Formats: sequence, C-alpha cells, structure tokens
Amino acid sequence: MKLLLRSLLLALLFSNVLQAQSYYDYLRVQHPQQTWRGGTATIEQSLFSVKPKGLSFECAMYLTISGRGLGFSAADSVEIQLDFPLPKEAVVNDLWLWMDENTIMKGVLLDKWTASSIYENIVKRRKDPALLMKYTANRYILRIYPMQGNQSRKVKITYLLPMTPAKDMMTGVLPTLIPKLSANAVKTTVFYWPDQDFPSAKFGEFDNGFEAQQRVDPVSQKPFLYGEIPAAKLAAGVTLQTPSAFNGSVMMKKFQSAGAGSEGFYQLMFTPSALFNITTGVKTAFLFELDETKTASSTLTYITSVKSFIRNNYTSRDSFMLIFSGEQIARVRPSGWYGADSASVEAAFNKVTISMMQTGNNIAGLVTDGLSFIREQGGSGTLWLIAATDKVSQLDQANAALAAIMKANTTGTQIYVTDNVSRNYTYTYYNNRSYIGNDYLYENLAKMTRSMFTPSGRTYNTTFAALMNDMLLDARGKITSFDVLTRLENGFCANRLTNISLSGGELPLSATVDQVGKYNGQFPFILELAGIYKGQTITKKVIVNDSPGLASDSSIAAVWAGRQLALLEALPVTNTLTKTIIDLSLEHGVLSLHTALLALEPNDTLKPCSGCKDETKLVAVNTPKRPLVPGNDSLVLSYPNPFNGATVLKVRLPNGTVAHDARFQIYNTLGQLVRGFDVATLSADAYSQFSWDGADDRGRSVASGMYLAVLTTPVRSFSVKLMYLK
Repeated sequence: MKLLLRSLLLALLFSNVLQAQSYYDYLRVQHPQQTWRGGTATIEQSLFSVKPKGLSFECAMYLTISGRGLGFSAADSVEIQLDFPLPKEAVVNDLWLWMDENTIMKGVLLDKWTASSIYENIVKRRKDPALLMKYTANRYILRIYPMQGNQSRKVKITYLLPMTPAKDMMTGVLPTLIPKLSANAVKTTVFYWPDQDFPSAKFGEFDNGFEAQQRVDPVSQKPFLYGEIPAAKLAAGVTLQTPSAFNGSVMMKKFQSAGAGSEGFYQLMFTPSALFNITTGVKTAFLFELDETKTASSTLTYITSVKSFIRNNYTSRDSFMLIFSGEQIARVRPSGWYGADSASVEAAFNKVTISMMQTGNNIAGLVTDGLSFIREQGGSGTLWLIAATDKVSQLDQANAALAAIMKANTTGTQIYVTDNVSRNYTYTYYNNRSYIGNDYLYENLAKMTRSMFTPSGRTYNTTFAALMNDMLLDARGKITSFDVLTRLENGFCANRLTNISLSGGELPLSATVDQVGKYNGQFPFILELAGIYKGQTITKKVIVNDSPGLASDSSIAAVWAGRQLALLEALPVTNTLTKTIIDLSLEHGVLSLHTALLALEPNDTLKPCSGCKDETKLVAVNTPKRPLVPGNDSLVLSYPNPFNGATVLKVRLPNGTVAHDARFQIYNTLGQLVRGFDVATLSADAYSQFSWDGADDRGRSVASGMYLAVLTTPVRSFSVKLMYLK
C-alpha cells in the first residue's frame, strides 16, 4: 500500500509540475548539475519505420540526438530532454536505448514512482538510463542520461496508431514536429513495410516522397518503400496514406492468443453512410481571407492544404468553388461548381492568381459574395471561410458585419469558419469574457447558421487537416437515435470501445466507427445498426464469417488496452483506480499516466536485446531487383496484385498431399465464397497456373475490394490477399 501511495503522490506531483511548466514542445541538452549550461539539441538522424498491423500503423521513431554547437566537451556528462505530443489515439508500447553501435537495451515497463526513483539515483551515479513518461492524454517526456558532451545518443520509441479512413485510403499522421525541433535542420527518412492489405504509401502533403521502386531488406528479404521528408516540409504532422479496399462497408480483424480457447479481441471499422447506402454529396464554396502577418504559415500553404484536403476527402458526389477577397473579391470562375475529381481540382487551383491571394480585409463582402454564388446555383451548398485576420474585432464592426451577412443569407446557408490567426492579434472584452481577433464575429456566425467555428491557429497538437475533417463530417449531416450492437452467433461480445462517443445518439453520417472489443464464442460475427435519417427509420444487419483473412496479432489487444486506459485516466484519481491503471498497463505492455518505460545499462539480470533489429542500417541499402511475384505464402502466388483486369495465380501443393484432398477458392472479406477452381492439375512438384478476372462462379463481376485466394489442404490452409481495382 505504501508503494501505491508513493506512486500516486509522485504521479500527481510530477504531472502537475509538467502541466504547469511544459505545455510546449522542446528538445534540450542540459548539464544536470550546472543547469545554466544547455540549449536546443540537434537531431543527427531521424527515421520513421511504419508497418501495417491489423487496422493500425506500428510506428517506430528512431532519433539520434547530440548537443552539437552548445559548447560541451568530452568531460561533460549531460542529459537529453524531449517534451513532445503524439496523437491522442497513439498507444506507446516500446522504448530502445543504444549503449553503443551494436548494443541495444529494451525499456522495462514499471510503475512511475519506481521508474523515476531508479532514474534519479542512476543520474547521480552517472550510469546509462533512458526514461519515457506520459503526463497528459497526448503528451510525453523522454530523458536520457548520460551523454558525453561531444557525442550523441540513439533511441527508438514505438507506438500503435489506429488507421483513419479517407476516401479510398487509410491515413495516419507522423509526428514530424519532433525532428522540426532540432537546432540544425534534418531530413526525415520514412520506411514503409507493405503488406497485402495495404500495398503502397505516399505523403498527403506533397508528391514524390517515396521512391517508385521497392527496396529489399537483405536479411529478411522483405520489401520496403524508402521515402524522405525534406527539412523544409516538416510540419506539426505529415500524413502517411496507403491505398485501401475499405469503401465504408465492414473491415475487421481479430486476435486470439495461444491457449485462450474461444476468447479473443476484435477490431471493426464501418461507415454508416456506406452500409445504409446513403449517397448524398456536399457542395462547398471555400472563401479565403488571409493576412500573413497574423499567421505562422503563408497564404499559399493554406491554399495548398485546402487543395490536398479536397483531393483526399471529397468524393465524386461532391462539388466545390474557390472565392478570394484579394485586391478585389474574385471567384476562380464566374459561376458553376467544380467537381471533386483530380482534373477539376487541378483546373480550379491553377486559376488562383497572386492578386487573389492578397489581403482584402473585407470579410463581410467576401461572405456576401459567397452567399450570392449559392443563390445563383439554386440555393444548395455551404460556405467555408478560411481566415487569418483581426480587422473585424471591435463590437460595432462585428455586429455590422453580422447584420449584413445574415440579411444576405436568404437561403439559410451554413457558414463554417476556420480561423488561423496565431500571432500579432488583438484582444477585445465583451460581456465578462475576452475574445481574440475576430472570434466574436465567428462564434456568432456559427451559432446563427448552425455550423462550426474552429480557432485552428490556436488549437495545438492537431493538424489543420484534422480540424477541417471534423467540420466536413458535420457538413455531411447526421444520423439521430443511432445504435449499434455487435455479437457472435454462438457467443457474445463485451468491453466494446469506440473511437466516437455514441452515448448521445447522434453520429455524423460519413464518420467511420472504429470499435475494439473482446469476444467469447464462435463466429459468424453479427453487426446490427439502427437509427433515424431525415425522419425515416433505417436498419442494417451484417454477418461476418470466419476466414484466414481476419487473423491479426496482439496489436489489437494493445489498442483495446490503450482505449480502456484513456477512459480510466479521465476519471478522478483514487488509490483503487491508480492500481487498476497500473495493472492494466503492465498486463498489456502499454504506457499509461501511472507507468513509465525505463531502459537501463546491461547488468546481471538485464541483458542486451539479441533480437532487436536496427532499421537505420537499411538507409544505405541499395535497391536490388524487385521480387518477381509478391505474395505472403510461397505456395499461393499472384501477379499483378493489385490488379484491374485479371491476375495470374500460381498454386503448388505442400509435400505429401494430393489434388483430390485440396480445394482452391476465392473469398470476400465477409468470408463468403466467390469463386472455386478445378484443382485436378495441382501437384507438389510444380506450380499450376490459374487466372481470375474478378468474376464469381456465375460470371458476374464482383465489386472492387480485397479478396482472399485460399488453398485448403489436410496440412493447413495457405492464402494470398488480392486487391481488385476496377
């Protein structure tokens, strides 16, 4: 009990001190005794290694840090301090510390009091520890000691990040803010390790970030994509995108540990609009009024971000227009919506001129012109103001602008506002509260038009694109009285945790529900949905049959534990709750507010990691010839894959089996049989070749998506995942 009380006390004190002092990002090297000696550290090497794991990305962040240019010598023993954010959904589960080039020590997960005490005692004795702690829902601090003043230290932090669907891809944000903290500019290398579900990658904010040809790890023979983020393109976050067959219908993975019997964990994704077959689009007129003296980024950066956002999130059913205040209010064309296809997006943004990007300081006129455009197109659509100005901050100015805008809003158009003011702004004070810049105008505009206002420039630890996505979800509409039930046909589900709160009964129509939970029993898995949309009751039932393609690893259990910990950590702190959090954290190897990862030097009980692989050594790997046939099972091969016409399937039996004991079939992701093949020619001596053109057994063309080619034998099943793109 004394240990628990000390752990609780330290957690409270340490967390409060950090929250009071450290809600900003920093990377420092400091002398622990001569505290006046120190400064911003340099990251000598920055690498992110990303692997798909179930429906998450496993992100390994390698950092080599030095005190270059800070005046330290070989006689100094200094400490590295890194205070940084990760996405709230991130689940940190590993820490490595390099003792020398070839000796790696894995972090041990301990309660925070024990870990902190060990670290502080070791710092006094000048041994080699690294300590990683979490102190808010999305903030962390890393401390490494000692570093010889003229040398560097290397560390790796690993975390899981649930994937976020966007259009025809899965996305995840890399925390490139961290290498941006470096005193000297550093490029960031990114490795992406493809699998059959997610076969390639690109960056959302810029093109040509990855090499076109895969490289190959010479030891494991696994292919990977090599990419680079130049120092000039580092931002709060760079979006990694990978093509996905997820079209809003059900995507599912499960995990059962050895000896767990019928118990396991599952992760499930679905989009209500896709399952209910609701296909309404949005029409958005984007309005730009940006003063570069008031914001941290250029006007061109915001315009480019909006372009990327449209390309990544708008569908063929959506439309848009661009209107600028500029030297004079200007539309990129006088009338008519642009479609959201790639060619139309390029055509619209290519018409933006330098004069359009000038600051016009005429928000009322800009919004009024946007409302005129909506009326001219029949009255259907929304306005979205992308702003960075404080010229309407005074009460009389704001009220006059509101009156003019609402008088012109005869169509009841919703007006969304993203304000990017972050510096040189004015404060005003009305009705016992203060406002920054034009906040009084924007807040009332959003209230009066039933929309949303986000102060993007002053919202930290999230990206501009993420904030815009929240607004887009709102603009697409909602399902009310929404309810979802998951169960097994022969068993039950429990401890369900979703990425979106469903307690209020309202769900954005195009939001993706990501649920993790536990199950006990036998598949099929049943998903039942119900709600009200536009006054009509809507229901849907989906059955997911068991199949080899559902199998995943313990990352699903870790994601479940991370979400459970986040719920518990939001509750008022008690001794009992703290013990529950510590126990759950230690059971699943997931960092929490009351635990810490501690990497120590080798000793009699702690040995160097023999199986830890340093992926930074692959930076110098040349590009060998690409494997002829990609695949995840040597007895079932496919090429090309993904494919949009036909794919060739090469199949060979395992030794000791014969054709009449085997089956070769194709299944969809729900476990339903799509196509069977005649296996009479199969043998263990050579490959037999089949062709599949995307048709089922009746000759009907199947939908685009992921499929599984399965060879079933008395030995076991062998499979390869196929991505069919029409």
